[in-house]
This record gives sequence, structure tokens and C-alpha cells, in this order.
Amino acid sequence: MALAQVRQAHVEAAAAVQAHEAGMTAECHFAGKDLDALATFTTWASNAARFGNTLRQRRADLARSEDAAHGALHEAFVGLKRLELALEGSVRAASAASRRRADAAAEERQQIRSAAEAV
Repeated sequence: MALAQVRQAHVEAAAAVQAHEAGMTAECHFAGKDLDALATFTTWASNAARFGNTLRQRRADLARSEDAAHGALHEAFVGLKRLELALEGSVRAASAASRRRADAAAEERQQIRSAAEAV
């Protein structure tokens, strides 16, 4: 998963946890006012708690995935910068070598002209 997808999934999981907790709060409030609802509330509450734990675990897993993806992206960026620096060094070295060859060729031509003029 790409970092943006992991981040979006994490945001959605956090929203699902928040919605679940809001629903639990509303059900608790409702059960407190209705004796019939209170009788079934304990069963519902244990199921809701398990579901909430599952949602929180998913959110935590996504947060870890997001952190890992962010770390991998950072490492890739560092690697890219290292390659860019190595490339710049290679280009400078190749350019300097090319200049030296051109200077040597120009000097050789000058020596040939000087030798030809001397004759």
C-alpha cells in the first residue's frame, strides 16, 4: 500500500472507532432510561466492546503501517540523494578528464605546429 493509501485507511479507521464509541455512548444512555433495553444491553455491550477492540487494533495496525511506509519513503529519499551526489561527482570527474584530454590535444597540436615552423 502506498503511504497516502495507508494514511487514508488510518484516518478512516480512526473515524470508525470514534463513530463506534459515539454509538456505544448513545446506547448506554438509552439503556439507562429503558429497563427492557437494559436487560439486553449487557450482551450487546460485550459484543460492542469486542468490535471496538477490533477497530482499535486495526487502527493501531494501520498506524504502524503508516510509520513503516513513511520510514521506507525517507530511506528511499536518502538513497536517492546519495545517488544524486555520486552522479554529480562522476559528472565533475568526467568533465575534468575531458578538459584534460582537450588541453593535452591542444598542447600536442601546438607542439606539432611549432615543430613544423622550425623546419
